[in-house]
This record gives sequence, structure tokens and C-alpha cells, in this order.
Amino acid sequence: MNGCNENCNQGRNCTCTCHQRSDRWFRWFLLFAALYFLGHMVYALADTTVFTPDGKVVTCRPLPNGTLVCI
Repeated sequence: MNGCNENCNQGRNCTCTCHQRSDRWFRWFLLFAALYFLGHMVYALADTTVFTPDGKVVTCRPLPNGTLVCI
């Protein structure tokens, strides 16, 4: 057996291939990469200055424990 189908052909009729497995792993990688960059964008947006209707400036910053502090 080649290294690709050893786990797949254990007494069952299975049609998985190396290419399909690598596609599955690549999709998971893309999903986690997208979530990583989305998290960075949310963090950057949370660290912004907000102008209130009465003209005051409010700066919000996320803390390491996950809370958001606005001053």
C-alpha cells in the first residue's frame, strides 16, 4: 500500500485519495487563517477613538482579559 490509503482501506471499501485529504487540510488551514486575520481586524477596530454626540472623545481599548475599557 502507498502511504495514502493505509488508514482508508481497513476492511472497508473507501474511495478517499491523498488529493482529497490534502484539500480537506488546506480548507481547514484557510478557515483558521481567515479567523486569525478577522480577529486582528476586530482588535484594531476595538482600539479606536469614538466621538459622542455631545462632542466628547471616547477612546476604547481591549484588555488582555477580554473586557473593553472606554475612557
